[in-house]
This record gives sequence, structure tokens and C-alpha cells, in this order.
Amino acid sequence: MFTGEGQIRLRIGTWNHVCWDVLQIIHPRDKQTVAYRLHLGARALAYGEKNLTFEGPLPETVELLAHEGLLNLTYYQQIQVQKRDNKIFEISCCSDHRCKWLPASMNTFSTQSLTLATDSCHGTVVALRYAWTTWPCEYKQCPLYHPSSALPAPPFIAFITDQGSGHQSNVAK
Repeated sequence: MFTGEGQIRLRIGTWNHVCWDVLQIIHPRDKQTVAYRLHLGARALAYGEKNLTFEGPLPETVELLAHEGLLNLTYYQQIQVQKRDNKIFEISCCSDHRCKWLPASMNTFSTQSLTLATDSCHGTVVALRYAWTTWPCEYKQCPLYHPSSALPAPPFIAFITDQGSGHQSNVAK
């Protein structure tokens, strides 16, 4: 795990290869797609090829708009919302010293931002997570992808450290 804004890597020369959308139990059913995604990472990191998208979109900032009941995610690269999934994003909602994860439905989106509704939380939103399940999506049917590379968004968790409206939090992966 690492924390920070954007894509800060734990080790130099590593990346998050995401292939959950092409797996079948443990082994991938579509080995060509897995090989293609690995090949992109190798070209970018091992061979130093520039201007190559080799990772799926990860939010750069998460902004809590508490008075509006919204979370605004800004991505460092373009996103394509392939389908609206009202369970893949979850917020940690705390009240009376108890926290639980609740679904955060997709509200609006553009090419580099996504807004989530937090109205299911009647307490304090302290964190947001994406795709934090064993099997988050079916074959090539994840909600978020990079539009030109068809790379799915990786799982992440973002902690909301300041409850003031308009505060931007870092993303941890």
C-alpha cells in the first residue's frame, strides 16, 4: 500500500497491473488481454517509452462536498464510465463511534471527473473505496476504464481527513 497524490509508486519501476475483469477463478480466460496489459507496463517501465498509458485511471483528488451530500473525484487521466454501478464505490460512514461501509451511487461524470452521492450516510464520511471486493466485475464489464487503452481502474481507498467542505484528500492504493 502507498499513499499520496496521483500515482506515487511504492518502488521505482513498478505499477499496478489490473486484470480482474479477465480472470476466471484464478487463471485468466483471456490471456491475450493480460499479456497486452503486461506488455504496456514493460514498454513504459523497462524500456522507458514515454507518453504511453499503461495503468488504468486512479483519482488524483477526492473532494468532500458535505453540504451538498457529494464526493467529487478528479482523475489524473481520462475516464470512460462503461456502466453505472451503484455498489462498486463505497463510503465509510461513522456515527456514535461506529463505522460501516455503505454504497455511494454514481451521480454525474465527465471525461476526468466523477461525482458520487453520499446521502446514504447520516453520520460523517471518513473514507471512500473503489472495487474493494473479491470479484468486483464480470468479463470486461468494470464500471471505469481508460477510454483509449481499455485498462480498468484499479482498486483504491481514500481517507477523508478534513471534514470541511471542499477539502481535497489524497488517494491510497
